[in-house]
Amino acid sequence: LQQAESIGTTLPAAPSSQLKKFKFVIQADDEFTQSIIEQTAILSAGFAAKGCQLEVVPFTNRTADLVAQVIADQASSDGVAVLVENSFAVSRTASALKLKGMPVVATNTDIDLPARHSFVGIDNRAAGQTAGFMMGRHLCNQKSANVAVVVETLSFRCHEEREMGFRAVIRQRFPSINIIDVVRWDSSRNGTYESAKSLLKEWPEIDGIYNTSGGNHGL
Repeated sequence: LQQAESIGTTLPAAPSSQLKKFKFVIQADDEFTQSIIEQTAILSAGFAAKGCQLEVVPFTNRTADLVAQVIADQASSDGVAVLVENSFAVSRTASALKLKGMPVVATNTDIDLPARHSFVGIDNRAAGQTAGFMMGRHLCNQKSANVAVVVETLSFRCHEEREMGFRAVIRQRFPSINIIDVVRWDSSRNGTYESAKSLLKEWPEIDGIYNTSGGNHGL
């Protein structure tokens, strides 16, 4: 766990001997992860009042096996929330914890249904459809338009669902819009910045950009 950059924030414990210890495993870019750590710290007093302790376990994009190992290392906790890529290794590990009776909750991006008890987050396909509708309405009066869709190579289900929803609406309702793929290997600020810069160099006549993942500041 230490090798996986678990430099998380441990919140103040309540004086109760029945303290419940929960972990939040986040695989995301630094910008998003920092916002989670800050908000968790703000809520620390409320957690402590309820006899709970929350530790954020952040790490940047790594191999699927290492992601699974980080989740497995939380076996001594009372429960774990995960915001990670949806891979076979992650699904297998989370399913094993669930079978042992540990509550497993996926948030923001879902994992396989047998691997978690519940999902907390938006309907990402609907989010992509909404983005596609808004983009199409802005560009529908043009004879043709070029729209870039920024996607990531890692298997975050939320990114896949947003992309599917966006493409479906554009294909069905706005056929004059040409979609250009922008594939990148990570969702960091710098990664997104470089991808966007390369896009605009190759396609100077871009009418819109839909970013399905992170790194919005870089974009």
